[in-house]
Amino acid sequence: MRQDDIQEWLGENWLGIAIGGISTIVLATQIPSIQDTIQRNQSVAQANKARLEENQKLEAQKLTLQASEDIANERYDKGCEVIVTLQNQRIATTIQEGQPIVSGAYSHLYQNSNRPLNPLHFVGRDVTVCDLYGTTAVMQLDPSKKYAVAGAIAVTRDRTRMNKAQQRMKGLERPNFKTSNK
Repeated sequence: MRQDDIQEWLGENWLGIAIGGISTIVLATQIPSIQDTIQRNQSVAQANKARLEENQKLEAQKLTLQASEDIANERYDKGCEVIVTLQNQRIATTIQEGQPIVSGAYSHLYQNSNRPLNPLHFVGRDVTVCDLYGTTAVMQLDPSKKYAVAGAIAVTRDRTRMNKAQQRMKGLERPNFKTSNK
């Protein structure tokens, strides 16, 4: 290309060249702003992803709790064995996961709390037990201990079912946790 051709071309395209030059300058000065915007968008995307994951976890927990409640309700409806304290068979106690439960038939032997527990007196495996606070369990064999312990815990909030279980056990009371103010 000759110099005259270049000058002619520049003369014909001066507006496009000026706009291109201005655009390049504006773009060059805006790069930090564009990078900030990209970073903010990435941060928002990460926060949204974290919120979505948290919502999914909460939904899974909700489904798990509902399934647990359905199982516990069924166990109460089928007449689970309500557990009581060893010291007073008229006072209900709570289920503790992984712990054995003494059969009611032997509980009178443990009025004296100093007597060592005999594993032969524990409730056997596959027995469904419950307490008056909404917790149910199925007694499961613990191979390391060679006796059944409370497992497969399921919980309900249905007070009506808990109260019906209490009524089945005529005279059974919830413990009184009130303290005297002397």
